[in-house]
Amino acid sequence: TLTGVGGHFTKPTQFTVKVLRPIDRKLVVIWESQQLSATQPGISKIRFPVSIGVERDDIVAYHFPEITSVSFDVGTGDTRQYGGNLRLGSHVSTSSLAGAKKRRSYSIGVFGLLN
Repeated sequence: TLTGVGGHFTKPTQFTVKVLRPIDRKLVVIWESQQLSATQPGISKIRFPVSIGVERDDIVAYHFPEITSVSFDVGTGDTRQYGGNLRLGSHVSTSSLAGAKKRRSYSIGVFGLLN
């Protein structure tokens, strides 16, 4: 169960959080947050208005309408990028995601409760 999101932001920014679920070899957007705001640089924690149920193998995604302002490290992660804004109910194939060779690890993540 997801209850919120937190991250280290280099400047104020707006973004949305999405949950993608693997269905028939595609990743389908099954939930998306309202637009969220990190109002100042530094660490921000934002609670979702309602808790979100997730399942094993679900993937958390973030959409930033502008260039991301999240701190990151190179060489330690497995973050992928997609050039558009996936809307609720839309899908994407994993082969269309870029960034595997960049090995970036961003300082953003969700928090919640284990059931």
